[in-house]
Amino acid sequence: MSSIPEDHLIGQKEASSILGFKTNQQVTKYIKEGILKTYQKKGSNRKWFDPEEVENLPTPLPIPPPNHYFPTLKANERRKKKRLTIRFDLLAIRTAFKIFDYFF
Repeated sequence: MSSIPEDHLIGQKEASSILGFKTNQQVTKYIKEGILKTYQKKGSNRKWFDPEEVENLPTPLPIPPPNHYFPTLKANERRKKKRLTIRFDLLAIRTAFKIFDYFF
């Protein structure tokens, strides 16, 4: 048995609401991954949690994460510049054909 008094333990639904989840699926995932530890009460088969452990979980990054977490890679910048030059080249070719068609 755990050292936490049984009357202080909370159920899975309450744990999911504390964490801000609408369903228990994410809490079940946390249990399987070993992030959350479950406890047992006498005469109960339900999963019980320590409220302090639930409240002290690290908060996930917001979705999508802010740009300063993932700086732009130089390769991505080169690719963007290359795409722009290709688009401008196509625009120049189209313009040249329009001018050619106009005069001939």
